This record gives sequence, C-alpha cells and structure tokens, in this order.
Amino acid sequence: MLLSPVPMAMLWGTDGIMLYNDAYAAIAGARHPTILGSKVREGWPEIADFNDRAVKVGLAGGTLAFRNQELTLWRNGAPEQAWMNLDYSPLLDESGEPAGVIAIVVETTQKHHAEQELLAERGALETLNRLAAEIVSLQDRKAIVQHVVDTGVELTGAEFSAFFTNVRDDAGESYMLYTLSGAPRAAFECFPMPRNTSVFGPTFKGEGVVRADDITQDPRYGHNTPHAGMPRGHLPVRSYLAVPVMARNHSAIGGILFGHPEPGRFTSKHEAQAVPLAAHAAIAIENLLRDVLEANETLEARVEQRSAELTEAHDALRQAQKMEAVGQLICRATLAPRSMIFPTPARRSQRTAAGAPCW
Repeated sequence: MLLSPVPMAMLWGTDGIMLYNDAYAAIAGARHPTILGSKVREGWPEIADFNDRAVKVGLAGGTLAFRNQELTLWRNGAPEQAWMNLDYSPLLDESGEPAGVIAIVVETTQKHHAEQELLAERGALETLNRLAAEIVSLQDRKAIVQHVVDTGVELTGAEFSAFFTNVRDDAGESYMLYTLSGAPRAAFECFPMPRNTSVFGPTFKGEGVVRADDITQDPRYGHNTPHAGMPRGHLPVRSYLAVPVMARNHSAIGGILFGHPEPGRFTSKHEAQAVPLAAHAAIAIENLLRDVLEANETLEARVEQRSAELTEAHDALRQAQKMEAVGQLICRATLAPRSMIFPTPARRSQRTAAGAPCW
C-alpha cells in the first residue's frame, strides 16, 4: 500500500485509525501530517458522518463505492468543494474477521470542472445558435436588439445589460439607450446618456472589448464632469463588460454593456461569449436595414415604372383622340355637298356682300 501510486488509506479498528501512503498525503493537503495516526472521524470532522458510515459498513464485511462524490473539505484552511471516486472494502485479521477498512481515494475535481466547463461552453454555443436562428425571423430592429441583450444576460450572468447606439448631437458624440434587460428603463431615464469618455470611447469607436473586475478602480474611471463617475442613484456597477457592435464596413453601430454590482463576475469566457453575441446583433441589424433599403428601392422602381406606363398610356390616348378628330373632319368633308366646300359664283357674291371673306 505504501508504495502504490494510487491514493490509499487504512482505517484500523472501530475508531478508524488512519495510515496512508504518499499519494493520499497529497490529497490531504495541509492536514498532512497532522491526521496521520488520528481517528478518521476527528481527522476529517467536516465529513465525520460520511466516514462513520464507511467504517461501520466495512467492519460489517460490506463494501461501498462512490463515483464523483462531492465533498466539502477543509484541506488548506478554507472550505472547498472536491469530487472523489471512493472505494471501501474490509481488511481481515488473522482469524478472517474484518478488523479495518481499506479506502482507495482518487480525486476527480479537475476532471469534474473540465466536464462542467465543456457542458457550459456547449450550452453557450447552443444558445448563440438558437439566437441566430430566432432573430432571422424578427422584422423589427428593437425586437432584435432586445432579444440579444436578454440572451447576453443569460450567457454572462450579468445583473443587467443595455444596448446603446451611436448618435451625434451639437456637443459631439453621445450614446442613446436603445434597449435594456435586467433593470427597468426608469433606472436610466433620469440620467444623461453616456458620452465619449475614456471608459466608453473604446467601445463606441469600435476599438475593442472593455472588461473590468471593478470599473470603479479602473484608471480611466471618474475623470469627467459633472459626475466624476456614476451619477448619484445610478444602478451599482462594479463588474463591467462592454462589447462593440460593428458593421461590415468596420464602423461601430453601438455597444452592448453588461454590469453587475459585485466585482470579479465577468471572465475571459464571458468575454468570448459576448463577442459573437454582438456579431449576431450587427448582422441582424444590417440585414434588416438592407432589406428595408432593398424594399424601398424596389418600391421606388415600381412607382417609376408605373409612372412611365401611365405617361405612355396618356400620350397614346391623346394621339388617339387627335386621330379621331382628324378622322371626323375627313368624314364630314367627304359627305358634305360640293357647294359647301367650293362655293358657286352666286354664293361667293352673297358671302362677300355679307362681309365674309372671298375664297
């Protein structure tokens, strides 16, 4: 047992006196070597009931096996969650009776965390794919952006998220609140919109992502009047993540901002999830605007074509009316008596006497 690379401990007698090898000592952490030779229930008081059962079952001749068993252990002066594969079986004395328990302890904490991270990444990918499929059917820009920020809160665990779009006013660049998730709109309505400051500038200029464990400690924070930071009564923000929403021509449409009142809530993984989220928003917005422009161009072309058709029809009608009038004149001339067209000398004298011009 002592030379085995597998972590093993012997729990001897009803007290479960602990003897273990070097591999187990690594699992024990800072509790080694204090717990060597101690009673197992006292050596690991936080899991005394768990070990009590293992000793009793083993001394009764039974076995126990656990896979990925979660335990809360104080190995290094603070509680931590650990996952273990545990196998317990009886140790027999000279008479063949159970006198102790052999415990094989394999820690799977790292494996468990890796599996959970993989599941989280897979879930995030599925969420992004679902978002991309759903916003294709949306025909309203505000509905698209609202769906994006709602999904952003779901992915990042943010307390709230907002999309601001770039606008220009007489004082220069400013950002207009377009939609919000996780907080009532009234929470922003009494405050002026953010401006092109050192904190917001990189996002709305499209320079890159800004992520801060505590934005109030960021060197760019709090240098602009009149508030020198967040206005009084503003939603509390410590953890901060901001991602630009970029058009295909590399101009910034706006930015998605995530906030949380506790520091250290956004990691590089959240950042990696927020970037494609913003890309989906940009694509959907641009596609919608493109569709609107194409629809307008199509409508204008149809109006222009119809106007040309009506003009052509009107011209044809006028020409037909002229031809009809000429035809009527010709018809009348053909049917009239010759004397009405070419007057006789006597008729010509009458017309002259009446003051009519002489033909």
